[in-house]
Amino acid sequence: MGCHSGELRSGRLRSRLSVTSGEVLALGTEDGRDGEFLDWAASGNELLLLMHGLTANSVHLVDVVNQKTEKLNVPDTVYDLTLSPDGKLMMYSSTQGLGFGSETWLAHTDGSNARLIQAEPGHLVVFPRWSPNGSAVAFIRMPDSSIPFVVGELWLADRDGANGTLLSSADAGHGYRPVWSPDSTHLAFVYRENPTDLLADSAAENLISNVYVADLRANTITNVSRFAQAHVGQPIWSPDGRQIAFGVDGQDNVGLWQYDSATQTLQQVAAGDLFGAPLWITVPDR
Repeated sequence: MGCHSGELRSGRLRSRLSVTSGEVLALGTEDGRDGEFLDWAASGNELLLLMHGLTANSVHLVDVVNQKTEKLNVPDTVYDLTLSPDGKLMMYSSTQGLGFGSETWLAHTDGSNARLIQAEPGHLVVFPRWSPNGSAVAFIRMPDSSIPFVVGELWLADRDGANGTLLSSADAGHGYRPVWSPDSTHLAFVYRENPTDLLADSAAENLISNVYVADLRANTITNVSRFAQAHVGQPIWSPDGRQIAFGVDGQDNVGLWQYDSATQTLQQVAAGDLFGAPLWITVPDR
């Protein structure tokens, strides 16, 4: 992820923080609007921002070192986009609005050779993300509904979006994306434990959820947390792929938790109101 970080979970983003100098700098988008963070580029020094407009959206590739921005050539109905690890391709999803479903496209990064790879009349494809080695794509498929927090599905497909395979049901609507392990062999995601609870469809505090991991080599899915009356936040892998960190909210479990994949142990590393998306920061050797 490089040595620069800002507000990296889904949300409004206008600045970034250099962890080496402590300096907070603007991201340099041309009109001053807040942006929604989508993803890091593989370089670690560039990130993707979705800019929401009254009538049109746009996606910008922002170099956080020199603060230069590039507007990508995508439709103004775009709502999600990611770049391939080699930076040559982009995959993006667009929609005409609530109830119209979504389309997912694959194109060169300059916008050329765009082709439709998935049409979902009744669903939205969110968080399509390539594996670090570029061999596969994971995404969440969720009903196109006015219900804010629905039960979605975790899917795996080839690098071009073909040959999709359903892996598991998953929480949807809260903005939790599936996360690849650094070696591209595992996927961490948030699983909803109370799918039939109608209150949890509209109120986040009623959600009961845990972090699960899909082992793509062994074709198994394992829950790494087992909270009965709590909900978890966005999981994230450590750079070495050994640990998964995530926030927990609910009863006596509030705080930051960490799962060690080698020892298969889960421990609370910080207590208190820390719910959110943790971030592993790698600082270069001096």
